[in-house]
Amino acid sequence: RLRTQPISLSHHLHRPRSLATLVCLQDGLTNPSAFEKLVVRLIPRSSSRTLAVGDVVAFNSPLNSHDPNSLMVRRVAALEGHPMLTTDDDSVERVPLGHCWVLADNEQLQPPDVIDSRAFGFLDMQLILGRVIYRVRNSKQHGPVANSPQSEAADAAVIEGEVDVDELAAGMPAE
Repeated sequence: RLRTQPISLSHHLHRPRSLATLVCLQDGLTNPSAFEKLVVRLIPRSSSRTLAVGDVVAFNSPLNSHDPNSLMVRRVAALEGHPMLTTDDDSVERVPLGHCWVLADNEQLQPPDVIDSRAFGFLDMQLILGRVIYRVRNSKQHGPVANSPQSEAADAAVIEGEVDVDELAAGMPAE
């Protein structure tokens, strides 16, 4: 039986282009050119078999998991079972089963200027909606999101079959 439903979100996440500063976020709320659209490949049961280190994921904020509008986007830095050094005493701690560690891409930012696993701890993988596979800033600036090589290969057919750039860029600023 052929699958007829898309495996990516039919509506697209809107997020500020940069969460680097509060000023940028506030500007994004009133300036539509500061937003981009993200296409998310749905992953019903996130695990270390369906995600890889380096993947960009969209998830319900662990700080407000009951609000479906509180989505966050971060890159997976470690999966369940991976060893991590603690900052307190340089001891090794393993990522618990069913969890991962996510970080913002901007390495210059530190909490409290950025909210990621350094602020909320290990992310329960049940909160993950899916992997971000494509982004559109406008009709000229768009493309696949850099994920792990295995995920990029797995997502290529989804991008080919389900991403309509003209539709995504409709109503967005020209540049």
